[in-house]
Amino acid sequence: MLMQRVLACGFVAAILVSGCATPHPSQREPYMLAMRYDVEPRLVDVASGDVLTTVRRDFGVIHDLGFESVLLWHVEDVDRTAIMRIAQDEGLTVCVGDQTIEAYIDRGIIPGQFLSVRSMTRGIPSYVTDGVGFAAILVDPGSTLQSAGRASAVVTELRRWGMPWVVAGSRGMAGDIGGLATIASSEFVAGDEPAEARSAISLMLAQFHEHLQQGRNTGLLVDRFYRPPDQPQAVWHADGGLDPAQAAGIAAIVVRARQWGPRLSGLPVEPMPGAQTSDGNVRVSLMSDAKRCYVLVSSTDIAVAGGAVWFPETVADRGVDRAVEIPPVPSGGPGRVFRPRDGRVMLDVDLRFDHATLFEIVFRRNQPVSRVVESSQPVH
Repeated sequence: MLMQRVLACGFVAAILVSGCATPHPSQREPYMLAMRYDVEPRLVDVASGDVLTTVRRDFGVIHDLGFESVLLWHVEDVDRTAIMRIAQDEGLTVCVGDQTIEAYIDRGIIPGQFLSVRSMTRGIPSYVTDGVGFAAILVDPGSTLQSAGRASAVVTELRRWGMPWVVAGSRGMAGDIGGLATIASSEFVAGDEPAEARSAISLMLAQFHEHLQQGRNTGLLVDRFYRPPDQPQAVWHADGGLDPAQAAGIAAIVVRARQWGPRLSGLPVEPMPGAQTSDGNVRVSLMSDAKRCYVLVSSTDIAVAGGAVWFPETVADRGVDRAVEIPPVPSGGPGRVFRPRDGRVMLDVDLRFDHATLFEIVFRRNQPVSRVVESSQPVH
């Protein structure tokens, strides 16, 4: 275990104090920008004296890429405090699991000291939930319907208690992972040629847009920072280094996620009623609640370059005053404004495969629900 290796090298370890965690006021966290970090696989080949140095360097790289949180997998209870303290030192918060809950989800066993799932969730040690940099309990739904059902029961109790939580799977990222747009780094290995690098970035952006269209809008998760040399590529190469194309793609996605994510976080998604497009390979989604209303347009065809989208001037029984473009990067100029004409709203959009366009819908006699972000950069 990490802490044992650290102690063997003379480092001073923090004392872990057991106890029951105190309730947290809200289970809804701000939009999350997170990197998955597998502790033991990353450190299995690291010399004892380099353990803390390696973790600190890795977390510094993750922070420099623009992330705010790490999701920790394969970390022993005894190691959590040291890892969480390093994360805080590097400007990161931590989402971390509890071994008792992990065992219950995996095998369906409730330890004898607990009477129910409810009492088990209340028994999460305070050194986890009150630890430095703690952001949320990590819930892994596993790979079966049974384990996913048990994970759902855990989330229900965490939500009832008011404990922050996030759901993300460790056995492959396919399927519903609890609302996080997920970029699987192993799928986007670029070669040395510029065209291959651009292709990797394009695919990463397209996957991010696709997940937004699916309603995965509570955060961004990049899976993952490191894998052993005999496994698919991760962000950090086993021989020590970042793939430049992946780093560039991740940076582009992080900027876009920062710009759009907080606006869209938690909004339900549906196909835009009455929307029509100049090309059939285009998705138009409505994301709205009582206070916010956005339209997201993206392409599913790499050959599409540009076109138009239009929809009725009445959305959700309310008259549209204007559609205001939200640029994907924060800069100096205003987003374009489109007003209804002849009973419809016509949008001029860039429909290239790795591009998407977001519009805020402002209704008549209402103020905009969010400030228009200005941009002097080309809008994609």
